[in-house]
Amino acid sequence: MENQIVSKITGLLEVQCIYLSELIIRKARRPLYVIILAGNCSSLTRELATMVAKIFQEGTTALYRIFSLEYASQQLKDHNLFFMEHCRSECLKFSSSGEKSGIVAYAMTQYAFENQLKRHQGESNKIEAFKSGAEFFRKNQNHAQAAFMYHQYIELWYRYLALSFMGKERKSHSIKELQVYLKAFIPELGTLFNSDTEEDQIVLKLLDEAYVSVRYKSNYHVSQDQLIAIQRKANTLHELANELFQEGQDRCLGFLENQVHESDFKSRNVLEDRNFLKTIKSLVKEHYHMLDPHPHRNELFRFRVNTKGYLETSFMIASLLKVCALALDGQDDTNIMVNNAGGDVKEVLTLILNLMPYEEMRFLDKMRSVIKEEKVK
Repeated sequence: MENQIVSKITGLLEVQCIYLSELIIRKARRPLYVIILAGNCSSLTRELATMVAKIFQEGTTALYRIFSLEYASQQLKDHNLFFMEHCRSECLKFSSSGEKSGIVAYAMTQYAFENQLKRHQGESNKIEAFKSGAEFFRKNQNHAQAAFMYHQYIELWYRYLALSFMGKERKSHSIKELQVYLKAFIPELGTLFNSDTEEDQIVLKLLDEAYVSVRYKSNYHVSQDQLIAIQRKANTLHELANELFQEGQDRCLGFLENQVHESDFKSRNVLEDRNFLKTIKSLVKEHYHMLDPHPHRNELFRFRVNTKGYLETSFMIASLLKVCALALDGQDDTNIMVNNAGGDVKEVLTLILNLMPYEEMRFLDKMRSVIKEEKVK
């Protein structure tokens, strides 16, 4: 199914890359496709959008988001939690270039993670200031202004949550509209004001009216009980937002720790490989002292033979040749004189004993021991 979806999308759109990740909201999990368009294309025609939606409606529960390459790259630079979590290189399913470059090669870093925390803290403080303002006006019995501040508080949280968990905010001042926008990705936010509850619908309407009426009209009215109901919704949103961000940041921290662990593991492997090579080199130096590289031919080695001099070496060669002659069909060739077969054979056997590769065998045994120890590790 994954390959079919990727094939259909790439056949329909000019795609830079596609990621397949998992959207985790509290305990709910759904597959998420992040589609990055090539070039600066930021939106689809209605016809294309309908065709893409149809692809994801056919036998899959997966969600999808579509962004331009320019926008996605900038959001990664800004340490947007959505792109940090879902555009990791290990989630990559398709790349038009066939190479892991640019946004495609994104990997979590300590710097990016720390900057995301700072950014979130700054945004959170800015939003929470509206709640403090609402509490101030409520205590001073300015209910209309308190309702307006609560509206701003809820609106800003909705837009920031959309940016962080959907990749892009919806620029709207309507809480009702923002709820609909977020519902598929964060169902709890989509039902913060329950459409089946009359009281919630009244409170939602009062909130949306507060944005316009308090600023431009003087006939806006909200009761203390209604304001308390709005306050409860704001508190619920605050708790949910903190929970979602904590979970998202924990996941990113987990990705970062895994990368660090893999990096350490690779470093250890490199170090172990170097030590292993060092051991082998020491064994070679210790046991291959009789094997010298040929001075003129790189592919050959010269094997040293213990001898008292050139004359003795010549006699050894002669003995070897004589024994080879004896191994043939008799002594038909009268030009070869073998006067002392027993002595010649003895000479060859002695030479063979000297040529036995004891050092090489000892070296191989030690190598086997070293390799066995490496496998145990």
